[in-house]
Amino acid sequence: MSRKHLIIIVVAVLIMAFLIISFKSPEDSGPKTFSKGNVSFVYPAGWEEAPSLTYPAGWGKSNVTKVSEQLGEMLNYSMFSVRDVHDKKTRFDVLNVGSATSLEEIVNFYKSARSGTSYYRPNTGLMIIHQGSRIDSENALTINGMRAYQIISTSHNGKYKYVVIFIEKTRGEQYYQLVFSCRIEKFEEEKKNLDFILNSLKIT
Repeated sequence: MSRKHLIIIVVAVLIMAFLIISFKSPEDSGPKTFSKGNVSFVYPAGWEEAPSLTYPAGWGKSNVTKVSEQLGEMLNYSMFSVRDVHDKKTRFDVLNVGSATSLEEIVNFYKSARSGTSYYRPNTGLMIIHQGSRIDSENALTINGMRAYQIISTSHNGKYKYVVIFIEKTRGEQYYQLVFSCRIEKFEEEKKNLDFILNSLKIT
């Protein structure tokens, strides 16, 4: 191989390397920041903001809704949502629940509503209820200095894992619900993304 051919090959390789670096895919560009209203958090590269649809005509934020996997695919009642670009069933939702007497009241209502007895609560806002899900674990925790309660459950058909967290922003006045969901076989792998989000979550 002549020196001229060698130089051409080296230049071509350098140009290709430059193009690869310059036009890398969005998922390689690093974590993204979500900020809307008084809620902000950092979410993983390779995720995107998910579209939010309106709730049905005649419904108000005083409705506490039953959302099964099937209904959840059609309607998204969240204030804000982000999801994995490559697997859109892996998602993180933030909901403004509204006012309640206490964090315990909301947690107890969520746990009882999974049986399908009632989906209306006058003094709370919109919530996602996973009907028929089986609670695997639950515990109190603190997120960014705020009292919170976490419930991890498995869907009634055994296909999905849910992490539902209720946050008390202002006692007796302002509460939020966080919902993380993914396919059950991906839970251990995806939980690190949930932890990544929670570590950066701020509600002001």
